[in-house]
Amino acid sequence: DLYRQDPISILYVWEGGLASHGGTIGIVLCIIMYSIFTTKRSPLWAFDRLVIPIALVGGLIRLGNLMNSEIFGHSTDLPWGFMFVRSAEWHQLYYGQACHPTQIYEALCYFALFGLLMWMYWKKNAEERPGLIFGVFFIGIFLPRFLIEFIKNPQVEFEQTMVLNMGQLLSIPFILLGIGLIVYAMMRPRQQLTFPNRFADADGDQPAKKRR
Repeated sequence: DLYRQDPISILYVWEGGLASHGGTIGIVLCIIMYSIFTTKRSPLWAFDRLVIPIALVGGLIRLGNLMNSEIFGHSTDLPWGFMFVRSAEWHQLYYGQACHPTQIYEALCYFALFGLLMWMYWKKNAEERPGLIFGVFFIGIFLPRFLIEFIKNPQVEFEQTMVLNMGQLLSIPFILLGIGLIVYAMMRPRQQLTFPNRFADADGDQPAKKRR
């Protein structure tokens, strides 16, 4: 309703937005432009490399959420439940009860994803199938988020009556896109990539070598 009445307010990013989903859309658009105007390569070439450190950063962001006592889950009797005593929301809803540290759950998923992508890149040369690493990243980021949202507290009031909250609904397209990228990558022939020999002579007469 707000955007219908005042469309220009869509640009007021300092007043809120789509969180990680909006950030993902922004990164995708920027990398596409960067690939078209600067690298002159397929955007998948950049995405397959960029998303590896992004998975690590995603885990660090969730640890920041933990330190800020925000975006936690429902009450729990599990031994690792946290009491978020610095949170006004916790005092209002769960005072005296431990809650799911959903920030840690997500961080562990993202750190595991980072390890998987590093293994795919350095040990399996997965970048030779453009889009494969990018597709695994989308599934590894948004599928855990979709599942963990079931035990998170609603972030906004209108989510109270929703079967799937807004974060889950926004995650579904990215999961489907990840599946599509994996299928696309596996159906196309592997590209044999070469890398320059860092110890080559200055005249460059040594051939490039394949990374193992």
